[in-house]
Amino acid sequence: MKTDELIALLARDAGPVPAGVGERRFAAALSLGILAALAWVQGAFGIRADLPLVMATADFWQKVAMPLAVAVTGLVVVFRLGHPGARVRGWWLGVWLPVSLLWIWAAVLLWMAEPAARMPLVLGTTWRTCVFNVTATALPIGIALLWALR
Repeated sequence: MKTDELIALLARDAGPVPAGVGERRFAAALSLGILAALAWVQGAFGIRADLPLVMATADFWQKVAMPLAVAVTGLVVVFRLGHPGARVRGWWLGVWLPVSLLWIWAAVLLWMAEPAARMPLVLGTTWRTCVFNVTATALPIGIALLWALR
């Protein structure tokens, strides 16, 4: 099957889509995904008792800001690409800037640390389980957003 034939097949009997359907679908998927991720975190680890105290620190907000900036950029790009004729200018900056700032910050911290402390700073103490836990936490959000994209 050729591309033009596939497009014609998919577009056959397609009517206009009501305004805001995509945005509402994404909002619902994101809300459900976040709730499922929070439920997983609560069930697997519990919520930190000192969370209000930790939230008052700059380190907490730096750890929240980078993935949030990349996620917001991704959502904006997906919304723009979902609307024919919309331009996606400067999207790379929303991903590049926070990631670059994180790498610069990490490099400075490693450079300032004692040589013997550098490897524990890179790996941490939970590196064996952290990858699984981060993936398991992100999975409900990823599944929900993929559902919204279908």
